[in-house]
Amino acid sequence: MKLSVIYVNYRTSHCLQQSLPLLITSLKKNSSEIYIIDNNSWDDRLSALRQDYPMVNFLRNSHNLGFARACNTALRHCKGNYILLLNPDVYLQPTTLSSMLHYMSQHKDIGILAPQLRFQDGSLQHSCRRYPTPLVHFLNMLYPCARRVQHYLMKNIDHSSPQDIDWSLGAFLLVRREVLDKIGYLDERFFLYFEDVDLCRRAKKAGWRVVYYPKAVATHLYQRSSRLLFSKPFLHHVKSMYFYYKKHGIHNNR
Repeated sequence: MKLSVIYVNYRTSHCLQQSLPLLITSLKKNSSEIYIIDNNSWDDRLSALRQDYPMVNFLRNSHNLGFARACNTALRHCKGNYILLLNPDVYLQPTTLSSMLHYMSQHKDIGILAPQLRFQDGSLQHSCRRYPTPLVHFLNMLYPCARRVQHYLMKNIDHSSPQDIDWSLGAFLLVRREVLDKIGYLDERFFLYFEDVDLCRRAKKAGWRVVYYPKAVATHLYQRSSRLLFSKPFLHHVKSMYFYYKKHGIHNNR
């Protein structure tokens, strides 16, 4: 088994109706597997998808376990040499996966590979980033044009060439299975947000490269619900931020 794909679904089945067919057409049938793990939001759309795509493995949780824990539940079933963590609102192009898998096969030191993500209108999404700091989070909310924020979002790099990065959004991460075997699965203390920063950071600490690969492109709808003050996503964001800095330190950006 070459590739295992994991979707975590929580009230995003309308996105899966569009993204799942695009994924399936880009996969080789005999070398991949797909897991959709639902965090207690099962609806008629998922039931229809289950009937239409019997080759997909559907897992259901009795309550919302959060992103990291749901991913780990699926990971325990996966057999692929590569693991693709993929959001339901990410839409692939036909060659996105094949080009990324080929690139990783040619670069054995890459542990995590991230594509170029674009918004629905085709504009660039700044998905690859440097390690965050509390100041950057504050500035990003109030002064998004600040120089520190621009540096954090890596707006000063060449987005047409592959780059070694600190981390990329967990909406689309292609992870070598050896990495997870060495450093462990996602940290389940992160219910939502920061599990991607933490995963990339642990991979780099273990000696693997984390690389942004803009020759592979995908569309990401990317709705930042965590910006809504005191909403549930916002509170999860704050809690995960606390766990992240408690684990890695406030000023340790190496």
